[in-house]
Amino acid sequence: MHAPSKVRFVIANGDHARCVERGEHGFVTLHEMSASEHYSPSHERGMVHESASPARSGAGEIDVHARRREDFAHQLAEHLNGEARAHKFDRLGIVAPARMLGALREGLSAQARAMVVHEVNKDLTKVANHDLDEWLRHPGLA
Repeated sequence: MHAPSKVRFVIANGDHARCVERGEHGFVTLHEMSASEHYSPSHERGMVHESASPARSGAGEIDVHARRREDFAHQLAEHLNGEARAHKFDRLGIVAPARMLGALREGLSAQARAMVVHEVNKDLTKVANHDLDEWLRHPGLA
């Protein structure tokens, strides 16, 4: 008898993510991640020294929030790549706003990317597991 394939869903935005699977009584959270867990305050500011003066300038400041989102997307993609290598799922659904969706897509390994069967361009991080079925009904995702 052939075991049903496991579909893992990652539901993410720039700050939070959770991995869920459909269980016997609805979706079950398997793993949660937060950008604050993976972001060091030392990344917050890029300062430069002016050559004419010892004063510091904010001219080298980076967009802290954008950098934090990029770092988080990279960490999440690495987590998914590891789970794909370990055969923790057979298919992958990604639910995230457009920027995060693109960043995750870029960070996924060829193996993990080949497992993506569904994408939803939406922030559903605040949607409770018992309400996810409304958004994740898709014939290939049963």
